[in-house]
Amino acid sequence: MADWAALQGIGQTLWDWGTKLGLGGVGGWWLKRLLDQRDRAVERGRARVDAAQPELAPRNNHGTQYVVQLEVENRGKGPARTRRLGFTGVQEVATLDEIPAGQARITAALNVQGSPLFDPASDGHAEITLVYVDKYENEYRLRIPVMRAPRADGGFNMVIDWHNVTNETPTPSKARLREIGG
Repeated sequence: MADWAALQGIGQTLWDWGTKLGLGGVGGWWLKRLLDQRDRAVERGRARVDAAQPELAPRNNHGTQYVVQLEVENRGKGPARTRRLGFTGVQEVATLDEIPAGQARITAALNVQGSPLFDPASDGHAEITLVYVDKYENEYRLRIPVMRAPRADGGFNMVIDWHNVTNETPTPSKARLREIGG
């Protein structure tokens, strides 16, 4: 009788552990599958953002001495939607335009006459900033440095430094990439 009770106890212990490990295994498999799915969504999102990434490059300023109106070309893979055009010390203006890849557009005009760049007390440095987004609404920034050159009448001319242009690309969070990756 003692042997039967011992065997029954061992059997019950093995059954309990087997059930727990089995359910734990199923739970572990389900958790791994869920995490793998999330990781694949992040990878898909990153690939989609990379495939749709615009890159704006300035060509020219169609404005006057106190007006910035940029001509920009999209050298990226996807369309760019411009949002705002700004200049140091001046209120930004909305510039809503879509620029397909391989094409150029002229932005809205921005009056920069009130900028500290033209004030003799200023350090003489400013920046043009064009904010644009890709088709997933990720925000990019095109930054163009501006300096000044003195004139004979005591004023200053705006000198745009076309050689030191920078494009700032966004770094979407994993949650945002999962959202884009579906």
